[in-house]
Amino acid sequence: MTLSSIGEAVIATDTNGDVTFLNPVAESLTGWKQEEAQGRSLRHVFNIMNEQTRETVENPALRAMQEGLIVGLANHTVLVAKDGTEMPIDDSGAPIKGAEGKVIGAVLIFRDITERRLAEEERSALLASERAARKNAEAASRSKDEFVAMISHEIRTPLNSILGWAQLLRRGKFDQAETERATEIIERNAKAQSQLIEDLLDISRVISGKLTLNVRSVELAQIIEAAMDSIRTAAEAKSIQLRARLESRGSLVAGDPNRLQQIVFNLLSNAVKFTPRDGRVEVSLERVNSHLQIAVSDSGVGISPEFLPFVFDRFSQANTTSERKYGGLGLGLAIVRHLVELHGGTVQADSPGEGQGATFTVTLPVKALHEEMSELGRAAPSAEYADSLADAIMLDGLRVMIVDEPIEAGELVVVIASIAGRLSKDVTG
Repeated sequence: MTLSSIGEAVIATDTNGDVTFLNPVAESLTGWKQEEAQGRSLRHVFNIMNEQTRETVENPALRAMQEGLIVGLANHTVLVAKDGTEMPIDDSGAPIKGAEGKVIGAVLIFRDITERRLAEEERSALLASERAARKNAEAASRSKDEFVAMISHEIRTPLNSILGWAQLLRRGKFDQAETERATEIIERNAKAQSQLIEDLLDISRVISGKLTLNVRSVELAQIIEAAMDSIRTAAEAKSIQLRARLESRGSLVAGDPNRLQQIVFNLLSNAVKFTPRDGRVEVSLERVNSHLQIAVSDSGVGISPEFLPFVFDRFSQANTTSERKYGGLGLGLAIVRHLVELHGGTVQADSPGEGQGATFTVTLPVKALHEEMSELGRAAPSAEYADSLADAIMLDGLRVMIVDEPIEAGELVVVIASIAGRLSKDVTG
């Protein structure tokens, strides 16, 4: 009764290794009934093999009877039931001894460990997942730490130049040429610092989902030409050939002209930055089926195969140490990818390897409806047009109140406004 009620499978044999008893659990696991198994060889009723090698293994009950000791098999034992079903088991055998200590048979005890195996595998998977998550979290934290250190360096560099040259200007010992040079350096570094901050603000808008588009019909050829004009001075300073092949003029896309120009400018700026002197940067525009494709290629330092999959990731640069050769925060391409995706397009990077240049390809859907070219001028005004419009604004006869914080910012706006009209400059702190 005890053997029939326990939760483990039990099989008993005589000294010949023939079955003399099976409890209900053993019947359930082996598929053999007591009446069927009675007198059959244990090897036939209890058919086991190694899970990995698929070879028959020694029966623990028979071995226990031979050695007179309790025997347990190693893991990875599989029981093949009467109907061919396989299950992992944990088993052990012991000799049955008479009153005089003589071995009169053997008993085999085993259990189905399928659920335990699944629990162990699940636990192992959870452990591996937790280790991977911790490793990713540590990598992300390390990446952000490196990024913060890089930001500190990148912002401090132009700031040092601005402060240094401003202090020299205050001494009043520069001649006209030196004064102009100092002013140009201050302006250039201020613009560089402003661009860094704009990139940080853009990536913050991307993360928070607050970056929006002012969509209208835009001709990409005009956008590309405006971006090339903006980068031309930097290219000429390094004697880099800047060439364009713009097909499909007149084809329109639906997009934000300022953000589209930012996409092209970021790609061109990246190409010029990573291309050595006397190199080349090429821009092409062509129509591919229902899409317009912009490709920016360079003869620069290229991208290693290991870093290529991460080139558009935030806070990711091939070299984030203080010894890196090229400046910048490494956010430009992350911003490009997000802006392109907001326009319903795709962007990809290709490079044969380090030292072999790179190509960035942007694909945008063509706008279905054709619009008059007269509307395009309003869609993407050039920087030159905007500057001339600003110069033409006059504020004569107007009373203007300017509210800003800090006071220096208000003073700046007052001076700019006074240039556009005969205004009294009254500043209240």
